[in-house]
Amino acid sequence: MRKILKNILIVILFLIVVLLMIGKSSFDFTSWKYDGNEYNDVIKMGVGTSNPRVVDIAMLGAHDAFTSGIDEKSEVDIAEDAGSILRNRVAGLLANGLFSRLAKAQEVEASTMLVQGVRYFDIRLSFIDGNWYTKHGVISGLFSDSLDELIRFLYENTGEIAILDFQHVYLGENTYDNLLKYLELHEVKPIFNLPGITLTSFINYNPQEISLGELKYNDVTTNGTRAGVVILMKTEQAGEYNYVYQDSIRSTWHEDNSTEIMLTKINAEVVLINSNNLDKDKFRVNQAQKTGLYSLNKVATTLVGWSLLDMAANFNPLILEQNNLDDWFKAMPILMVDNATSQKKDFNKRINEYIIVYNQENLH
Repeated sequence: MRKILKNILIVILFLIVVLLMIGKSSFDFTSWKYDGNEYNDVIKMGVGTSNPRVVDIAMLGAHDAFTSGIDEKSEVDIAEDAGSILRNRVAGLLANGLFSRLAKAQEVEASTMLVQGVRYFDIRLSFIDGNWYTKHGVISGLFSDSLDELIRFLYENTGEIAILDFQHVYLGENTYDNLLKYLELHEVKPIFNLPGITLTSFINYNPQEISLGELKYNDVTTNGTRAGVVILMKTEQAGEYNYVYQDSIRSTWHEDNSTEIMLTKINAEVVLINSNNLDKDKFRVNQAQKTGLYSLNKVATTLVGWSLLDMAANFNPLILEQNNLDDWFKAMPILMVDNATSQKKDFNKRINEYIIVYNQENLH
């Protein structure tokens, strides 16, 4: 009997150790290293001498774009509901590593993502103690750091376009007008030596005068002589610097962590859009990122997937294996993924080269 009890105790202790390792560990089985591949001119190379509508340009997008600063010590976002599992003290003590792994969606900072061809940014912000912070359930870092890197890239790379989708914003006592004013006034840090340059310096058109469906590459980039920005924000009407999010985007969240289900849902969306010519005057975003789920029938898949970065590193290359990939991009020109810079099976290199060729062959 003692031997049996001893063996049971050993098994229980082993399971506790395993569960603590899963909950406390914050590392990922991914790592990014500079490989010499740069895509500073991915849009310009694809567009060439054509002047397409911006909503038709294929590009790589980053889900939860500015989250590379998240780790197990990151503070819970002020906007999280009181009932959120992230606010549970016991869960936070035992599973802070798991929470960070399922919150950190991108491996690298803004400047590296831009060099690696990312042009669409899904941005989440919270206003806390006088500063704007990037987030995904927990806080990643100061938005100003990402903004500085974005401004510098745009200044140095004419003919490129960045789409900034401010999808989830906790305003505190601010309004969207305050956030837009911040974008208008924030100048990059002195180390970049770009006096007087702000993000809105790269808005070379008036969203109040030209609809998104009519907006063309030459409008945004001043005939390719400047870099350009398109901002989506949840305002009531288009402003001097932004389009209205609700009227400007089709972006279906599939909310699953199964490879088979994800591919099935994406293909169903492709058929629906292409067969019915839906939302052709909007940005159409292919949400090709898995979701970390805690439900009983999905949590095992989430734990095996380990992190958003790891799940994406394995799922992203499968996108390139789809026989109807051209149909995917025709339906949804923006491919938004977690770990957009992943080098596993040369994903980042292959998707950028595919996008360049797709744009060269399909934009008129």
